[in-house]
Amino acid sequence: PSALGRGFLCSCGTLEGHIEPVASGTGLKDLYNRRCEEAGDEDLPAADGAEVAARAAAGEELARRTLTDSARALGECVGGMGNLIDPDVIVVSGSVVKAGPIWWDALRAGFADSALALVKPTPLVEGELGGAAPLIGAAAAVHRRIGAPGDAR
Repeated sequence: PSALGRGFLCSCGTLEGHIEPVASGTGLKDLYNRRCEEAGDEDLPAADGAEVAARAAAGEELARRTLTDSARALGECVGGMGNLIDPDVIVVSGSVVKAGPIWWDALRAGFADSALALVKPTPLVEGELGGAAPLIGAAAAVHRRIGAPGDAR
């Protein structure tokens, strides 16, 4: 679990500190807006993660800190997973990969902090399938499981 995610409702229904509710595009917005509320500055909440990234790129300190904290926490989680499976490459996808260099630098720093020495050189790359990646992966899994229409099994 991620201490950063504790108290944010995960899609699995818990508040236990999963990374998804603070590292996805929606989660980034939620983290930023909560921090704005805590700072007493809730006049202009962000509509989505892209807006948080734009505010960070424009130099807003709270947005920069939120983007960095979110990406670093995700990188630490990815580093831990890399330690378990020792991949040749790690493909990162989702809307947050478009958040810019602040996000990528923090992601890579978090990864480097938690990856073992043999895993640290593993490249972190942006996925090429964009938002369609989960659907393409699901279709490929179904195809492997039941085959294409007309296949004899």
